[in-house]
Amino acid sequence: MQQADCPSCGAPVSFVNKASLGAVCGHCRTAVRRVGVVLEDYGKMGEIREDASPLCIGTKGTHYGLSFGLIGRLQLQYLDGTWNEWHMQFSDGSFGWLAEAQGFFAVYRPASPDLIPAGAQDFKKLKLGDSFDADDSTLVVTDLGNAKCVGGEGELPFAVGSGYDLPFADLRSAGTACGSLDYSDETPRLFLGQYVEFEELKLSDLREELPPDHPMARVGHVQAEEINCPNCGGNLERKTGTQAIAIYCQYCGSGIDLSKAPYDLFTKQKWNGFSGTSLSLGDRGTWDGFEYTVLGMMVREAVQWDVSWTEYLLHNPKRGYRWLIHASGHWTWYTPLYEALDLDSGTVTTKARGIRCKYHESNQVVVSKVAGEFYWRVKQGDAVQAIDHINAPWMLSREQSKNEVSWSMGEYVDRKRVQKAFGLDDDFKPPFEIAPHQPAPQDKYLLPVLVQFVAAILVLLTWSMVFHGSRDSGVIIDKSFSINLGASTNAKAKAQLALENTQWVGPIQVKREPSAIKIAYTSPVRNAWLYFSMALYNQDTGEALDFGEELSFYSGADWSEGSHDTSVVVPKLKKGRYFLRIEPSGGGAHRMKRAQYHVQVTNDVPLTRWTVIGALLLFFPIALLLGGKILFEMRRSSE
Repeated sequence: MQQADCPSCGAPVSFVNKASLGAVCGHCRTAVRRVGVVLEDYGKMGEIREDASPLCIGTKGTHYGLSFGLIGRLQLQYLDGTWNEWHMQFSDGSFGWLAEAQGFFAVYRPASPDLIPAGAQDFKKLKLGDSFDADDSTLVVTDLGNAKCVGGEGELPFAVGSGYDLPFADLRSAGTACGSLDYSDETPRLFLGQYVEFEELKLSDLREELPPDHPMARVGHVQAEEINCPNCGGNLERKTGTQAIAIYCQYCGSGIDLSKAPYDLFTKQKWNGFSGTSLSLGDRGTWDGFEYTVLGMMVREAVQWDVSWTEYLLHNPKRGYRWLIHASGHWTWYTPLYEALDLDSGTVTTKARGIRCKYHESNQVVVSKVAGEFYWRVKQGDAVQAIDHINAPWMLSREQSKNEVSWSMGEYVDRKRVQKAFGLDDDFKPPFEIAPHQPAPQDKYLLPVLVQFVAAILVLLTWSMVFHGSRDSGVIIDKSFSINLGASTNAKAKAQLALENTQWVGPIQVKREPSAIKIAYTSPVRNAWLYFSMALYNQDTGEALDFGEELSFYSGADWSEGSHDTSVVVPKLKKGRYFLRIEPSGGGAHRMKRAQYHVQVTNDVPLTRWTVIGALLLFFPIALLLGGKILFEMRRSSE
């Protein structure tokens, strides 16, 4: 660590990174520039304003396996809000920036100016939607603005003071890749990086983790700033510090500009207040293990359908902003996305966060009224063009105004979950219509029932295999016979012929009950038929079972029908000694006097019909659920 005296007050100014060329004196707020071992006065730097950030100088973390520490910060402000640029020193001696804006975190590194295309050299010629390839990603211009430095602390890679102008362009990809173009100098500078989730950085030494006497410590929630409405004098609270660029009085509806003190009005709205809302400003609820505070609420309406709904803006220091939308009794939890997705693709599907959603509708959405704390200057009458894609329970939304494009992913949630999250006692009114992304009620049962069905089928098949495998099944009779097909008009001769053709086979020993035997016939007949009239006699009881089976085969030059074999299964036989009587008859083939046939009897054959019936019964609950789901989807389509 290097140290030098502040040229303004003489207090020591430390440099952790040898490459840092600027710093802010922690004693007198002088911005200094390092020239060799000498520090030069670079003007005064504004105080860092409270902004609810969980980070501070000294916070440590890891990115792509490389550890880093935060050694400085710039606080920047533009028309639509305030954000932090944290100066990162990596363990290999290099530096980068950790951008923290509206709950998004992105790590940037300086990139070669050669990657800046010719069309992006002039800031004034850039426009939303421009794209270029860099670092194996296609980056799209999603935001253009002109920011000013309003505060800073610690050491910086270059000297900068309050009022520093920063024309910039934000770049996003369809994934996590992102970039930023800095036009504060004559030659633009390009920074490339990745959006990251807060947990991915594995941060330690956060403000809440520091001891109370530490100069960077913050214990508990951000201390709310008390504000009196300039119009009606109502007592208001700003909870997220400089992250809130505007606050709207819930008593008179006035919009108050928070970008600089003294605060003044920037808009008024026709006001009749919020009534009958399920949540209130300041309510706190726990969602996915994180506590969120209700900062603001607004009513918006879709122009095409003349319907309105309430949107609640929530905030958590580590997770950023979320939206909870209440429409027609339905609730949707919305997470802002950093991806630049193309949702102008008509009826085709669009994929985000691994979820493929289908185009639903496009509509103009207008703000009817607003109250509370917001990170941009929303006004009554503000309009955006919204495009929605759905895949229940998900809704992927894109909103575009004149200067900004934003994306978010909504998840349909049960009203009881909202009630539980915010500790509300009174039950919400149930929905009175089907939401476009509302999952069918049967969906929550389908997977568990399907798992149970598969488990039951496996048990059924295992039982069937064990049961049938234990049976003494096998061929016990395997014989061939000849049948005389001679024709006669004499009744006595016919009876004699039938007697000659009759065959007795056996014995067939049935050792367990119930049991089944299979009787199979094969014959090479062509253009003829055979009919086997059979009787199965139980020698022990004298009972007889009569039945029959036909075998036939016909063919032509280019066709055939029938088969040379057939079989019959006789089920539910009692134990005993059986004999099979076969009385064959036939006809059809000209001049065919005799026919050959082969008979095979298999004892104790397995019957699969009960296994099939059992499987069908087990499938019945799934069929009911699928039928209910189809009816629900038909109702959704009709609405």
